[in-house]
Amino acid sequence: MLYAVARAGAVILPMDCRWRDNEKQRLASHFEPAAVMVEPDAAFAGAPCIAAEQGLARRGRGHGSRA
Repeated sequence: MLYAVARAGAVILPMDCRWRDNEKQRLASHFEPAAVMVEPDAAFAGAPCIAAEQGLARRGRGHGSRA
């Protein structure tokens, strides 16, 4: 995942899953991300959140995966 994000020209900005929503919002308001990848049901206000499983399901569970 880290290499795919870097190859796409994006930047990874880690957030701790134990942070409260206000802490995540403060970080998002400072860096103004185009999107934030979160775990399902972990979205917060202040940034466009994309659940990690949503992106994988749309693309057939990854490039070159074997079912």
